[in-house]
Amino acid sequence: MCLLIHSFLSADPSDGLGRPDYALLPQQTLMELFSEKVKFYFYGAKDSKTDCYKDISRWRSVELNDRGEVVSFGISNYSSCEGEIDFQLLPSTVQRLEISLPSGAKEPLSFHGLPLSLKALTIGKQFHGKIETACLPRQTESIDIHGNRFTGSLDFRTLPPEIRELNLSDNDFSGCADCTNLPKTLVILEVHTNRFSGVIDLSAIPPKLMRDYEELNSFTSFGVSIENNQFDKIAWETVNKRINRIDANMNELTGLFEAKKLPHHLQVLKVSNNHYEGPLSLKDLPRLLRWLEASSNRLNGRLDLTVLPDSMRILTLSRNGFQGPINLSALPNTFGRLDLSFNKITGPMGEIRLGKTPTNLKFIDLRDNKIREERVSVRGVLKKSSMIDLRGNEIGSVNRDNVRI
Repeated sequence: MCLLIHSFLSADPSDGLGRPDYALLPQQTLMELFSEKVKFYFYGAKDSKTDCYKDISRWRSVELNDRGEVVSFGISNYSSCEGEIDFQLLPSTVQRLEISLPSGAKEPLSFHGLPLSLKALTIGKQFHGKIETACLPRQTESIDIHGNRFTGSLDFRTLPPEIRELNLSDNDFSGCADCTNLPKTLVILEVHTNRFSGVIDLSAIPPKLMRDYEELNSFTSFGVSIENNQFDKIAWETVNKRINRIDANMNELTGLFEAKKLPHHLQVLKVSNNHYEGPLSLKDLPRLLRWLEASSNRLNGRLDLTVLPDSMRILTLSRNGFQGPINLSALPNTFGRLDLSFNKITGPMGEIRLGKTPTNLKFIDLRDNKIREERVSVRGVLKKSSMIDLRGNEIGSVNRDNVRI
């Protein structure tokens, strides 16, 4: 290692001489310093015979502009980092930076000192540390740090003003997620699978195009995913009018499920594995709603399936406390799946009257309820491709092969 590199790596800021001014160094030297401090070998960076660094124009992970300045740099598919990733050692001209190591680094990753010209940053996997959004370069447009172990709270108010994409999913961020003053340029925000808590305001969160599948058919929606966090309330009155889907499974949502307060433009709502309680008024659901998942809550009372929205296709309410008989004779024509398994349903009493069978009906799941009948007869047309599952009840016999007991 040359004397210059050694002197910078061993410099002590407390010796009275001050911190080394890396901006004065050639970009070749900066990249070599970065490599030495990280303490692992960059494939293609050194000459195998002399063990000396090649010119950075020959490094496989480096891209230069016409002036010979580093504009893109990436590290991936290496073992764990034994040293320190010091962003201050990167040239200020770097615009795209990707660091992807299967085991992250031993030391917490600091976001201080990132190149001022940085536009796109990708970090993964298994890195840890905290992020001060105010220290991020102001020109940054894209940040993807999903799948790591970053912790602490985030101040969304001090994000780079030009940011367009921000993926924070699959980390361990916590505290309030105040998304009321997001940059106007933001088009993608991913916050699912963290530990954000409190009330979530969806007025400024940009929706993303999402696709769902119903057997062989699919449909798209513009939605927001806040799944797998610790939010205890969604401020329904603030939901962006462009959002017609909300995925909020696996949170800490509590209180009554007040269907009247749901946005009228909502088409898909997923709130399974929460703590909603009390009755569910199906007649008050938004008329455009086509998919409702609210399994594994504490909902109870009787269900009137004759007042479902005409657009309803999928209704999943398993593992709650619903009770009493149900009427399946007036399901919407578009209806495809009904899951009321693991409740306390006591009927239909002896007969399942389907009326005009929904064109897309595939599955009715009534497993593990409180239905007790010597014989259950299905009245109406039931396609061979459709299935009614009554297992886990006390039923003697049925009149159709595609009714399981």
